[in-house]
Amino acid sequence: MSMKGLFFVCMAAVAASPVFGASLLYQGHGSVRIEAADGMVIYVNPYAGEGYDKQADLILVTHEHRDHNNIDLVKQ
Repeated sequence: MSMKGLFFVCMAAVAASPVFGASLLYQGHGSVRIEAADGMVIYVNPYAGEGYDKQADLILVTHEHRDHNNIDLVKQ
């Protein structure tokens, strides 16, 4: 399994967990928005698409390729 595939399997497991109660929004390519049960909003690898309308508590960028680090999309 690729690292990208492993990432999405792990995120799906967290989202399905009754302990964490997070929700995921896949935004295309390598971009994901995670909303924790306590309201925390985390964006991973912002790139393109929709769903960047919620204010970020944390933005994670895995590497500096332009298709993984468009943080200007995220409401801050």
